[in-house]
Amino acid sequence: MLSLSGFWIKDMDKRLIYRVVLKLLFLLLLVVLTLVFFRSLFTKSHDEIPLQTSLSVVELDVNGMVKGDIRKIQWNGKQVSVLRLENNKYFTYINVGDSGNCPLFKEANGFKDICTGTRFDFLGRQKGNEEQGFKLKSPPSYYQDNKLYVGEKK
Repeated sequence: MLSLSGFWIKDMDKRLIYRVVLKLLFLLLLVVLTLVFFRSLFTKSHDEIPLQTSLSVVELDVNGMVKGDIRKIQWNGKQVSVLRLENNKYFTYINVGDSGNCPLFKEANGFKDICTGTRFDFLGRQKGNEEQGFKLKSPPSYYQDNKLYVGEKK
């Protein structure tokens, strides 16, 4: 005589068991994704998280930089990049493009926002629309005694 549980397992279609298991896994995945999306709604944005203490002026030693070199520093909680153009001329810019979130990638003729694909020249103007397009934000800076200072001159 067969037990009831043994009878049930032998006669049950294996495809039905697989379907039930797949549906349960899909339901579990759906619940996990819903929780992840729900939790992401209540996180702080990158602008609200301080990267470091706000400094009014940051000093950068530019000795040894050649044309085309880029150095990065933190100023007022933002990543600022400094590009050496030519004799004692530098372009300082906040390292985000028009998307507002993605860093810029240096190309041969300028910069590219890696999220939107927008290109900028080495003066921060949007290529193809220099007069009305988006310009890269540039913090105040000045050059003195082989050092570049980012911030307001005191």
